[in-house]
Amino acid sequence: MLDRLPCDIVLQIFSRLPVESLARVKWVCKALLSLTSGPIVANMLASRGPRILILTPSSGLKSLDCSSKTSFTDEDGLIDLDFPPSHNDIGGENTRRYIRLVGACNGLVGVSLCDCPDKNDRNFFLWNPSTGFHKKLPDFLGGSNEETKYMLGFGYDSTINDYKVIIVRETLLFTDRYFYTNHRYSVLETKTDSWREINYDGYCENHHDYSYLYGALPRGYFLNGVLHWLTSTTILALDLTSEKFSNVPMPKVQDQVNFTTLSVLDGCLCLVSNSSRDDRYVELWTMKEYGAQSSWQKLFRVTENYGEITFNTKLRPLCFTTTGDEEEALFFLDNDDELRSLEGIDCINQSISSTWWVSAPRQSLQSIAGWGLSLRSLSRIRPEANLLNKFLWHNMPRMGGSRCFFISVNSFQAMAAESLQPHVAVLPSPGLGHLIPLLEFAKRLVLNHGVHVSFLVITTNEASAAKDKLLRSLPHGLDVVDLPPVDVSAVTSDDMPVVTRLHAIVEESLSKSLKSVLTELCNPNALVIDLFCTQAFEICSQLSIPTYSFVTTSVHFFAFITYLPTLDREVQGEFVDLPEPIKIPGCPPVRPEDLLDQVRNRKIDEYKFFLLHVSRLPLAAGIFLNSWENLEFVPLKAIGEHSFYLQIPTPPIYPIGPLIKQDEPLSASDDECLAWLDKQPPDSVLFAVPGSGGTLTAEQVTEMAWGLEQSKQRFIWVVRMPSDASASATFFNVGSDVNDPKAYLPEGFLQRTRAQGAGMVVPSWAPQVHILRHPSTGGFLSHCGWNSTLESICHGVPMIAWPLYAEQRMNAAMLTAEETGVAVKPEIEPGKKVIGREEIERVVRFVMESEEGKVMRRRVQELKESASRELGDGGSSSDSLASFIKKCKHRSSSNVEVTL
Repeated sequence: MLDRLPCDIVLQIFSRLPVESLARVKWVCKALLSLTSGPIVANMLASRGPRILILTPSSGLKSLDCSSKTSFTDEDGLIDLDFPPSHNDIGGENTRRYIRLVGACNGLVGVSLCDCPDKNDRNFFLWNPSTGFHKKLPDFLGGSNEETKYMLGFGYDSTINDYKVIIVRETLLFTDRYFYTNHRYSVLETKTDSWREINYDGYCENHHDYSYLYGALPRGYFLNGVLHWLTSTTILALDLTSEKFSNVPMPKVQDQVNFTTLSVLDGCLCLVSNSSRDDRYVELWTMKEYGAQSSWQKLFRVTENYGEITFNTKLRPLCFTTTGDEEEALFFLDNDDELRSLEGIDCINQSISSTWWVSAPRQSLQSIAGWGLSLRSLSRIRPEANLLNKFLWHNMPRMGGSRCFFISVNSFQAMAAESLQPHVAVLPSPGLGHLIPLLEFAKRLVLNHGVHVSFLVITTNEASAAKDKLLRSLPHGLDVVDLPPVDVSAVTSDDMPVVTRLHAIVEESLSKSLKSVLTELCNPNALVIDLFCTQAFEICSQLSIPTYSFVTTSVHFFAFITYLPTLDREVQGEFVDLPEPIKIPGCPPVRPEDLLDQVRNRKIDEYKFFLLHVSRLPLAAGIFLNSWENLEFVPLKAIGEHSFYLQIPTPPIYPIGPLIKQDEPLSASDDECLAWLDKQPPDSVLFAVPGSGGTLTAEQVTEMAWGLEQSKQRFIWVVRMPSDASASATFFNVGSDVNDPKAYLPEGFLQRTRAQGAGMVVPSWAPQVHILRHPSTGGFLSHCGWNSTLESICHGVPMIAWPLYAEQRMNAAMLTAEETGVAVKPEIEPGKKVIGREEIERVVRFVMESEEGKVMRRRVQELKESASRELGDGGSSSDSLASFIKKCKHRSSSNVEVTL
């Protein structure tokens, strides 16, 4: 039924159900789980919930429903809350503890405890009121004396997905002739669980008088990722991302006034001012557009002796609430920490119709804090993207020891306690060489770890039958999401280099749709991209989605591209003209002739775009490498230990390989191919294929045909229309070309090989996985793309290395090196443009018949066995992927990396 109703109607229905009912039905199916646990339903439920105020008198924490006036007049409405750190957390069993609220955001509260109300805060906790759990943070041990004054703050840094506690210290220092102030601030990041101190005087260009605030230990008000404190002349702002101070401008006023109170009211900065003239009054201001001085608006003015309001009253706004007569009342605290209300406030006409007030509970209020449930665990929303911010955790004023936060809440305890299925989005760039490994990565997440995966596909105007075939049959829990198609005809052409064309397609697609698609997917717990989708880093930073990069080729290649920005700065001229191999820190050197196409000409756009993408890799939350230690021990060790990679710094590395296609759907022609293989002896057939996007020239196709025929070896040859333009001519449209081998193969070749039963020619595409795993297959003539390389190794098949484009020459060099020894590479004779038929015959016989070929076969079998071990229980690749899953599950259950 869900798929028959409009989505907005379904959401409205669910938002009106009791939470207990939703908790019962959510497990009926995955669709219900996704919908009821999503952000929209959570937002609707929360917006209908009661408004709760939390008081912390000396007797302990209490909650109060502030949704109506009557709630404030009845002390029976107070509900006890529990914040029970053990006696070992501070002092001893008989120690009296004074609670202060440092700040609150996103469902967590920063709390400080001390054994004396006049002491500076040193003991800090994170507290989750919805679960009652708390975590003690490291004690603050910064030096202090009677001349040191503190400002405190607690907030969230969305760029690193972490909470921070801030202590700003101002120390008055004396000399024989004068005195001056020294400012220092300390930062605690909850991930590192340690304090760090930074000297910074940048915000002290003009001396600000904080003295009238110091006795109250002022707390910062968190809004828009910034903490705010009130001084005598400005609002001091500390950006938690840059950790730099700035000033937020005060309202422009003609009269002489004192701004006495700062708060956050309904998501806006709020100031209260007192007139210092004879006609005394109190005014309340709000900044409607953050940071814009012209957006300050005066909500109302209360003149002296109006009811109980006097010039000496310092209003501390708490919240607006209805009185039952469709009017709004503003609740506030006065100098004596008594709760008051101004009824009938008409913010448009700026008039006051009446006033009333109630006394606070008999105990002296020491702190007030708004309280609410941690809805992050329900909605998968990042804190800065949370639509509940209008209702959740509005920091309120504190003066004279009082403090308030405000929140809308609902009884979500049952649902909040349950962890959700992790949700990961995967985004490959166009091209089968990128799609295949990321699709296998997605399958492993779904099948082995129960992760829900959204597989994002960039749609182009090139048809790809092979891509459509791969995406046709996928496991439950792996959803293909096509990004809206974009017209790139104006910015691309068929003769454009691959990376330049990729960059244009990806740039156009992601800039127009990625942010909205990820938002519709409820901001997944992580996004995994490949090397050519790095535009996603900036987009995901805005949504606070951790973004991981999947390197679709070797670790050696990753080491090279990580070093490339340094090479670009240090090397003059072209890399291909260097007289010596290029030394890569801790890794085998790279010969200039083996360099990938994208760095062979530094003057063209393709190089510039490639360099741009690799320069963004340090922005990744982690790097997935499709390899394992036995295959690439040296480069893996270098990346983990060499000083160069440690200084960049290189993001966390996850070697999770080998990831290869486990299966693929078969067509009628595929069945014919496999039936022919079934009739051949073991290890007797050479499988020859130029890769998923590779093509040969017409001359090279002719030489290949004669070489295979002259070798007298059985073969399956996947052929494509020759192209003299580019070796990567079919990169974007694999399997979609009209292909008649009779039109370009040597005359009589098909008839002779068919009659002899020695070979089989397959147009365009063959079931590579099925062929490589077949016992009759004994060799693989490969373009050395990394996917094909891993498939060959994992099925124990030695190779003939025939690199065509991209990084394939680097891969071929690694595979033919003595330490790897699983491939042989044919050579072009001097003065020739193609590999001759005699050389092709030689390398085919070398692999299929020679003793050296048998040694290669044993070596590749050893690597096959090691790959199987690494992927099994307790294997390093398996453990590496499990550590990533653990992070995703943690984000899914809390969407904060703080364990309470």
